[in-house]
Amino acid sequence: MLVWARIWEVLGGKRCREDHQRTVEGPWWDMAFLKTLWMALQPIVDLRTGQVIGHEALVRGPVGSQWEAPGEIVRRARRGKQGRQLEEACKRLALTTGRQALGEDQLLFMNVDLRYDVWPADADGKEVHPDRLAIEVSEHQDVLGHPHALERLHRWREAGHHIVLDDYGTGHSSLGTVLAVQPDMIKIDRYLVEGLDADRQRRIVVRAVLNLMRDLGIRVIVEGIETVEELRVLCELGAEYGQGFLLGLPAAHPMPSPCQLVVDELGVTTGRPAGVRAARPLPR
Repeated sequence: MLVWARIWEVLGGKRCREDHQRTVEGPWWDMAFLKTLWMALQPIVDLRTGQVIGHEALVRGPVGSQWEAPGEIVRRARRGKQGRQLEEACKRLALTTGRQALGEDQLLFMNVDLRYDVWPADADGKEVHPDRLAIEVSEHQDVLGHPHALERLHRWREAGHHIVLDDYGTGHSSLGTVLAVQPDMIKIDRYLVEGLDADRQRRIVVRAVLNLMRDLGIRVIVEGIETVEELRVLCELGAEYGQGFLLGLPAAHPMPSPCQLVVDELGVTTGRPAGVRAARPLPR
């Protein structure tokens, strides 16, 4: 009798903990939850002119909740086998946000997970025109190991989208991936940028990447710029585009152009930036 009482006590305690967890977490993965998601926009700036050439859309949950940061949302969705639904929901939300918030001459940068064959929701051009959409794929995704993923990227490029290789320098077979993907742009990972003003080896690596991509006709966006010193050194190395907390935090509304910090700190002359479409890799 005591054994059964103990079992009942344990089961009851577990049920109470589960009920409490559900209360703390709130509803998960229903229409009400999806409606609480929103897109923060982080500016990408032309460091030569201060012009904001576009914004990256970053998913966020309700402010102050455990879902506010995207990491927990993604982990929970994948654990519950809802990754594909989250991918599609985020695409639609990003495209709607971009249409409503961005200027006609600005690009919308949108992250994709190549494990899911989800065509961008604006395939018919109703939300954001194809040539204003920059599709980001992380180098941490093994593109070379998945031929179907590579086919999707080429298919999206043929539809008129820009292809961006994200997290460059920290992922799978960097140079091989560049040759296979033939991106319009790459984003140098913040790991290579952090503290480069006081790190000679980082400066050498970043300069080499900038020169290589310039020869290939690929535009370079430097991520993770957080100090004025980093910004100044990057400009001395020849960096043309930048993104980071120093230039602008992710926010509900797009940052006005030009970026005043770049204008003030670097003394640049503002003007309309060169067209990004011209950055396609040179013909073979």
